[in-house]
Amino acid sequence: MKGAGALRELSSEISEIKNCATDLIAREQVIKPPETIAEAASSSHPYWGDDSFVHLPGDDEMVGFEKHKVKLIDQLISEESNSHMDIAIVGPGGFGKSTLVRNVFVDKRVKRHFECSAWVSITQNFDKKELVDDIILQFQDEKKRWQYLRVGEPVSVSFATGDKRSYVRNYLQRKRYIVVLDDVFNQEDLQFIESFLPKNGVGSRIIITTHKHDLAFSHDGSPRRIHDLSRGLPLDAAWNLFCKKAFRASCGKCPQELESIAQRILSNCGGSPFAVVAVSRMLAMKPQLPVEWEAFHDSLGSEIGTDPKWIVSRTLLRSYNDLSSTLKSCFVYLSIFPKNYHIERGRLIRLWLAEGFVKHTNRKALERVADDYLDELIARNLIHVTERDFSGRVSTCEVKNLVHEFLINMSDEENFVTIYSVEDSEIINSQPRRVSIHAATFNPSKSSSMILSSVRSSFMFAQQIEDFQSKIQKFISQFMLLKVLDLQGSSLEDFPEEICGLTLLRYLSLRDTKIKTIPKSIKKLVYIETLDLKQTQVRKLPNQILRLPNLRYLLVYLYDVENYVTFDSAKGVEIYPEVRFLSKLLKLTLIKANDQKIFAELGYLKKLRKLGLIDLKTEDGESCVLQFRR
Repeated sequence: MKGAGALRELSSEISEIKNCATDLIAREQVIKPPETIAEAASSSHPYWGDDSFVHLPGDDEMVGFEKHKVKLIDQLISEESNSHMDIAIVGPGGFGKSTLVRNVFVDKRVKRHFECSAWVSITQNFDKKELVDDIILQFQDEKKRWQYLRVGEPVSVSFATGDKRSYVRNYLQRKRYIVVLDDVFNQEDLQFIESFLPKNGVGSRIIITTHKHDLAFSHDGSPRRIHDLSRGLPLDAAWNLFCKKAFRASCGKCPQELESIAQRILSNCGGSPFAVVAVSRMLAMKPQLPVEWEAFHDSLGSEIGTDPKWIVSRTLLRSYNDLSSTLKSCFVYLSIFPKNYHIERGRLIRLWLAEGFVKHTNRKALERVADDYLDELIARNLIHVTERDFSGRVSTCEVKNLVHEFLINMSDEENFVTIYSVEDSEIINSQPRRVSIHAATFNPSKSSSMILSSVRSSFMFAQQIEDFQSKIQKFISQFMLLKVLDLQGSSLEDFPEEICGLTLLRYLSLRDTKIKTIPKSIKKLVYIETLDLKQTQVRKLPNQILRLPNLRYLLVYLYDVENYVTFDSAKGVEIYPEVRFLSKLLKLTLIKANDQKIFAELGYLKKLRKLGLIDLKTEDGESCVLQFRR
């Protein structure tokens, strides 16, 4: 009888797998699973494999770049094949620099030619240590990189940043490698990265994309190795791309009655591929009537000239105005993140929930509704998917540079969020609702004119801030109405007691910090819904944690990634068994199962959707499963 029951359970699981497979086939235009682990790992983060996990540019998005693509591939694998070569792609934002290089980077011929590869997106205030870690991750051997895909945690190397640079230099000394440095801002950043990329004489390539011509020529003075996209698409290529996007239903053929107005709209795009795609996709959703298209053209205005940023901004404004008030808030909220920042889906969903943006509808769980919001913004091409998990669900996303600029402008107009991003500057807004810190020079004493008591949300993206512990404590002490505090990745070493005075707090993230303990006064945060302590040194939670009745997400664990091939790579946390008092929990991970009492208690958590246990004894496994079956 036991065997029959097991077979029935196995049959049920097979059915679920088949359903998942059917769903994945339906998504095949967006993702394709790797044929082998080797193929998945052969190209580097964030573009593993041919089409794995991310949406890559199709052939129609390469219209106008064909000659550049052929020449670039030839320079990578044929021309002076045994000599080191630096190549630069230069042009304004929205002119297709990254699209061109990305399409070449994932080409099978290019992948086969190089022994290792890395794609590095350069932010204005990037952390040097993190950048070197990321490059090391992308150069890891096949096994570790595949484990990264599964675990989703960064690789760590246990030596100083200077030694890590030496490690990279030595590792690449005899290898043919390709490294893409996307969106380089200044000479200092370029020199820092190139200082540990050896010119080893075995045919390696370094490609940069930049909007600065002087930077492109300093990278390699040879005009042959500089691809200048500043002129934009030729008119015939722009028209071809426009028609493919705007008239998909008619296989890219423009109706005769729309040709004149379509040409006038296209002339305002200034040859920018980004502008052409943005406008054509917007028009694809409109009735194919001359009066509708004339109204669209008139709404763009006549003063845009050849500035692609203007046309994109006007097009985005129309898309923005077409959103519901809820989706507008969710969309503008992305302005809190720095440029080129990869946003984790779960983090974004939990932040939207804490802000109160997500509304109950049709008896759906709030998390499902928030997922629908994200899917709609992606479907409208306002958010770009950068990675998907194995089920095809969005894992990370970002907004493109021109969209990010638009969001910053909308945020400023609506006093949605105040961003501190310029070195040695002060926050001008005296009564901000949300504050997002991007610059490492931030100093609370410089913001004496700012009234922090009215701030609802605060985010810290800057790292390596001098004397951060005392500065952040002073900063937090001024908050009175704070609901969201996100200090993920900051150089925090101790849990600031001032946090426990924020009694309205709903969301607290101290992920990737060095804190070791949680104070008993945590019980004061009775409204808190998310407590994120992942990748911290916290190993035991005080029993006062059980006095947080609204807690929905309790995330506490550490992956020792350097040793995650061993059984003790994951570090869980001890919690008092009486977890029944956390009746609203949806996600609880990773807790130690070293007390049998906890199994009976877990049975009371009726809303729990995800549970992570560690140190579970074999003999306790059955009793644990029985509790959940009941």
